[in-house]
Amino acid sequence: MRKRRLRVFGIGLLILLLATGCSAQKEVPATTETGESTFSASESGTDESTMTGSGAAEVSEENAAIALTKTALAETDWIGIQMEEERIDMPVNEAFLAALAFDTWEPVEEEIESEEVMRFAVGNGEIVILEGAAYLLTDHGMDWYRTPEDVHFEVMNYFEDNFAMSARGMLFNDEYMFAEYYHDTIPTLGNLETFDGRGPLVWEMVRYAWARFTYENDEETVRALYDEDLDGYLVSREMAIQECKKYFDFDEAATEFSSVNFYLPEVDGFELWYTGPDMEDRSNFQNGWGYAFGGIKEIGKEQYEIRLVDYVDSSQTRINKTNVMEISFDREGNIRFDRGYEEVPSYDLADTAPDLQAIEIVKEYDYMNGVFLGETDDAYFYIADDGEWVSYLKLDKASMEMTTIYAPDMADEEFSYRVEQHGEEFFFYTNKNVRITDAEWNLTETVAYPKAIVEGLESYWEQYGEPIYFGEALSDDRSMFAYVDEEGLKLIQNDTNETSLVVPREGDGGLTEAIWCLNPRFADHDTKIVTSRTRDWDSGFTVYDIKTETSKTESGYVMPSDWLIAGDRGFFMSDKSNLYFYDFQSNEVKDLPLEGYCSEVSDISYLLANESYATYFDTKGDVKTLVLLDLASWSIVQKATIENMDVGFNFLASNGDVGVSYSFSWTDHGYAIMRNE
Repeated sequence: MRKRRLRVFGIGLLILLLATGCSAQKEVPATTETGESTFSASESGTDESTMTGSGAAEVSEENAAIALTKTALAETDWIGIQMEEERIDMPVNEAFLAALAFDTWEPVEEEIESEEVMRFAVGNGEIVILEGAAYLLTDHGMDWYRTPEDVHFEVMNYFEDNFAMSARGMLFNDEYMFAEYYHDTIPTLGNLETFDGRGPLVWEMVRYAWARFTYENDEETVRALYDEDLDGYLVSREMAIQECKKYFDFDEAATEFSSVNFYLPEVDGFELWYTGPDMEDRSNFQNGWGYAFGGIKEIGKEQYEIRLVDYVDSSQTRINKTNVMEISFDREGNIRFDRGYEEVPSYDLADTAPDLQAIEIVKEYDYMNGVFLGETDDAYFYIADDGEWVSYLKLDKASMEMTTIYAPDMADEEFSYRVEQHGEEFFFYTNKNVRITDAEWNLTETVAYPKAIVEGLESYWEQYGEPIYFGEALSDDRSMFAYVDEEGLKLIQNDTNETSLVVPREGDGGLTEAIWCLNPRFADHDTKIVTSRTRDWDSGFTVYDIKTETSKTESGYVMPSDWLIAGDRGFFMSDKSNLYFYDFQSNEVKDLPLEGYCSEVSDISYLLANESYATYFDTKGDVKTLVLLDLASWSIVQKATIENMDVGFNFLASNGDVGVSYSFSWTDHGYAIMRNE
């Protein structure tokens, strides 16, 4: 049995004071063993023999204070020990009454100036133990008494070595109760919308009892239950009943084991799993599911409600759900889970973001989600890449139905690794060539790579692992290819195969010394080539003007892996704090009318752009503002304040409508639109 270190120094001090500080204490009956409940709760209305019985002090008619105290104790099942920051309860019994046999009992109504004080509540008053003497306080609530902290360590060790508290005794030590009892409800009872601890046995009760068994016992004890035939741990019907009775007053007569989930009739028990001793740190309410302790309140005589809250965000402003459990205790102070249920809050989009209008998107499958790829007259397109498989989605504008759409057929060992929209056409870059489709993704043309690009793709990595090839691009009119090899950015005229080195690499050496162009794209009606630059995260970009055969380089900017090119107007980038726009006409970087404090624009979810508009989030603290920027007038034309809600981009329409996905919680989410009206 593993030992626990309990934060209950107040009780220990009380025991020490009672045991050593009393001038005429009688022997206490041996009613407690370590590992069991420390005390047995007496019933209300204990008769006089309980008050003055075995080991108890005789009540003198002349000592009204003792008589009053004994009467109060006899009418109380539990004594509340009040410490500086917490309360611990302990049950009344003959042993405890006998320990209150003091020679000195005095009523006191004024402040006692001493730190060597322990106080506890009983009945309608308080008892103070001070320097071996006991005082009955008629003025309840003197909160200036406290336990001296300098004896904390010794008292804690003494208590741990000699006593073990019941769950009821520790009820108001929230951190202890969470670690010992509530924590294991999260993956078990917490998976049920409702449960009845007094009804028939259910699988989640068995799982909870098993979690407690593996937590309470050492590894050798648990491993003894391993069954080779099952290749798992066998909990027999008898053991399941025995362990579940420790925590539930379930109706055994009404339980049909054949109806209990995962019951195995061939072994008359359950197969469970065990991966070794629980090493999780449960202090300070820690748990792997992110639940927070939501408090405890009394809902009846010796009945309490506890709440475990699953918050959406770390700031705890929104709730996914709350597990509510009602608990009680048996006569020995052992916990009983009586019933439980989920509370799932509801949220209102209209109240939270009145500038957004809810829309419904119909999907073939709930998990269909992707990054916005482009728009045609009839549909929006998305790409979904989970790292292993790439799929494409189409959202019909008329029906708002999302379906799967397929890339054009390809040859053996040919695959597409990049898709770009160019007007009403889509370019599929494959490892063999560029396949071009119409707006419905019907193949219309295939453009072969020049030999240099074929060789570059095939030898993407050289012998020592340094890249010697940094991407390619095809012009809209199919007349040119741009690509980057070890020498720099090169331009090929497809009709003559003439190749020109237009932007040489900067410097000599490997990646840490030289700088290459990266990810070239044609822009501004095929008159420019835009590229990122290698080496540092903020190496910036280079723009090469094909007509003038000149280039311009700007450093200090973070470039997106998927270019955010706004038609023939320019492109967006970031400096990891604000968004900026490079204007093709002025060849200058300009600030946005309203700065967006995005973390970095390398994630396309932070900004969308088309030929006429751009949309992004301006973030200040916990409040986001969804912004629509008109590129022609360079002004903000629409805004929507987003607070207490997670929002991501879904699409940017050519007319400026912005589609978003929103989420209040994992059960309350949907789609909305900010109209450009």
